[in-house]
Amino acid sequence: MAGYDLFTLIEKIRELGFQGITNMVGGENHSLSLGEFPTFDWYNLEEEGKRKLKGVLKGFKHITAHQSWDNRWKDWVDCGEYLGADVLTIHHNIAKQILSQEFYKYLEGKKLKIGIENEG
Repeated sequence: MAGYDLFTLIEKIRELGFQGITNMVGGENHSLSLGEFPTFDWYNLEEEGKRKLKGVLKGFKHITAHQSWDNRWKDWVDCGEYLGADVLTIHHNIAKQILSQEFYKYLEGKKLKIGIENEG
């Protein structure tokens, strides 16, 4: 659903009856064949914006945070954990670069599962 700001997009998804939502953690809006759509904008949100985002996501049965196109994996994990995501999706080529003892240690005690997305 391209062309909406983040909060309008979330409400439209809810109005359509979807029980789950997935979105990229941060970075610039992302363009696909259907147009441009917003990320969660985690990197730029102040605490008030993060609370607002968490609030509008309440009621979704499933939330998935999707990696951004950078290597800020701690931010991805923090965003997913804060928003109550079930899963953090990471592409396999990025996973090969970041999956390490440091990564696994950072995940300790968090309820977030890691999903590896294939390429193509």
